Amino acid sequence: LEFKDLERAHDLVQQAIDLATRSSDPLAAVAVHRVAGRIAHARGQREISHRHFDRALEVASSVDNPDLRARVTYDFARALEAEGDSAQAALRFRQAYEAGRGPAPAAGVSSPLGA
Repeated sequence: LEFKDLERAHDLVQQAIDLATRSSDPLAAVAVHRVAGRIAHARGQREISHRHFDRALEVASSVDNPDLRARVTYDFARALEAEGDSAQAALRFRQAYEAGRGPAPAAGVSSPLGA
C-alpha cells in the first residue's frame, strides 16, 4: 500500500490469506484480513473491503486481545469515513475506543485511578 502498487498488494494478500487459512493461526487470519480490507478499500472495492474487515473482527473476537480488535475496528472506521458513511464510521470509532480500553471493571472493584 505504501508504494501505491495496489495490484501487487492484492496479489500478495491473496497468497497470504491462503497461507493463513492453511495455518489455522487466528492472529495471522486477523492480520491478513485487516490488510486485505485496507487494500480492497484503496482499490475502491467497498463490499469486499467490508467483508474482509468483518472477517478480521469475527476472528479477533475469538482471541483475547482487545488491542487487536481496536486496531481492526479503527481501520474499518477510517475506511467508512473515507467512503462518506459518517454514521457508521462514528459507531466504529466508538467501538475501537471501547475495545482499546479493555473490559470494564467488575461491580464493586475500584479503579486504580480512584474513579
